Amino acid sequence: MNETTTYINSNRFMKFLKNHFIPRKEPRKVLLILDSQASHCSDVAVFDLAAENNVILFSSKPHHPIFTATLWLVSQTTENLLATSYALLDTQQAK
Repeated sequence: MNETTTYINSNRFMKFLKNHFIPRKEPRKVLLILDSQASHCSDVAVFDLAAENNVILFSSKPHHPIFTATLWLVSQTTENLLATSYALLDTQQAK
């Protein structure tokens, strides 16, 4: 692969995980949703690094029903968590 290309490869994805994503993530399990780019999941070392750092990798074919359903579920869960958090903040501020 041409070194000047902007496409991601497994080495670049590994560097992203190691140097950017993992150091900035919350100290708990997180779900990282990936597109179906083969370079994200072509190196076993990526899975090992993710597992060691409580990162759950999820990848599926784009427009696949399970991928679409998962994105919907994540968006709904996030929306519900935010609404609950705001309600708790409002309750605490009212006291």
